[in-house]
Amino acid sequence: MPGPCSVSVVLPVKRDTDAFRQALGALRAASPAADDVIIVTDGLVPAAADAARAAGFRLVVHEPAGGPAAARNTGARASDADVLLFVDADVAVSPTLIGRVHDAFGDANLAAVVGCYDDSPPETNFFSQYKNLLQRFVHLHARRQGSTFWGACGAVRRRVFLDAGGFDERFRLPSVEDIELGYRITRAGHRIEFRPELEITHLKRWTMTSLLASDIFRRAVPWTWLLMRESAVEANLNLGWGSRLAAVLAIALAISLAAAVVEPRALLAAALAAALLVVIDRELAAFFRARRGAWFASRAIAWHWVYYIYSAAAFGAATLSYPMVGKRRMARAGERAVPLPSAGRGAL
Repeated sequence: MPGPCSVSVVLPVKRDTDAFRQALGALRAASPAADDVIIVTDGLVPAAADAARAAGFRLVVHEPAGGPAAARNTGARASDADVLLFVDADVAVSPTLIGRVHDAFGDANLAAVVGCYDDSPPETNFFSQYKNLLQRFVHLHARRQGSTFWGACGAVRRRVFLDAGGFDERFRLPSVEDIELGYRITRAGHRIEFRPELEITHLKRWTMTSLLASDIFRRAVPWTWLLMRESAVEANLNLGWGSRLAAVLAIALAISLAAAVVEPRALLAAALAAALLVVIDRELAAFFRARRGAWFASRAIAWHWVYYIYSAAAFGAATLSYPMVGKRRMARAGERAVPLPSAGRGAL
């Protein structure tokens, strides 16, 4: 497979926001620039369309609105570049990102690459900082060769993308459509790599409510159903065996603390569980401390233990519901990707 000579950026947008305007500005500032930037409005979004035109980028309208997977596929059909670089509407690419994508695909055997959030999210509230830094840590410590794709910053050879069938458009909300695509790409014998040098800045503001909703309903539950459909056991990203043990310990800690109300000796079990969690999360704690100081690290690790508990609960609920609900949802949403034609720029 020859190395690429061109890169198209495909950015789907649902609404006009300040973050979207910053994303456009970052793409304009990239050096070298992309060979083509395709902004896909998911439905009619006049203000976003005007902003894309004003930035000098190509505009494509996906009508009626069908979700980010369908919008990305529409953008892919509009491109004839060798490599498709998908980014979200709430991220700012680093100035060197396009050049680094070119460099990565100098490896003729590489099918796709996944990037990484930087450690400087502009939103300064606790949950935005925690979520962003946690995702960066996970990607920095992932095995180089992976099996999942990432729609926020992921590049793939256009031919591989088309042959795989693109994103499954039956995922109408942002969920695990990128992960599912990665499974199909690797199942076809292609290689995906994590490349932390492909950095983006996440502009999203997270609150406790939005974080819980995303972690549980957009990630944990559908990802569990997807793993069950694929009969797969992941040991990468945040699905490693250390994380699974930590989830068990976090639940044991919570139960022990509750039991200590009536039986003080349960505090010994709680102390043991907490000590083991500290050992398991020592690298993450050091990462948080190095970036944001000891006070932030202590709060972030405490919340991370809460994350283990609700993620484990979501996994359990998803496992139990798979035969009655998940199996039907995954068959409808991911059994077969919507085929994509090998289309040029005018084939919309």
